Amino acid sequence: MTEARHHRLEQLYDQYALLLWKTAYGVLQDKQLSEQAVQLVFQEIWTNPHLILIEKRRSIVLVNMCLEKVNHLQTDYQKQA
Repeated sequence: MTEARHHRLEQLYDQYALLLWKTAYGVLQDKQLSEQAVQLVFQEIWTNPHLILIEKRRSIVLVNMCLEKVNHLQTDYQKQA
């Protein structure tokens, strides 16, 4: 992990984690699953940093990524129930 890349990911997390968590929680109504959704978003950003290169639309891209993770988590949770 490069220092610059790590620092940039920390900045993105600090800036967007709460927004993403609130987005996930608004759908899931579950704190733990919401935290998991946020973690999955940032894992995807780490492996695919090109997904958020355009700063102007970054929050839209991140929220959409989060909702995608929420849908997957909901599906997995419903299968387990």
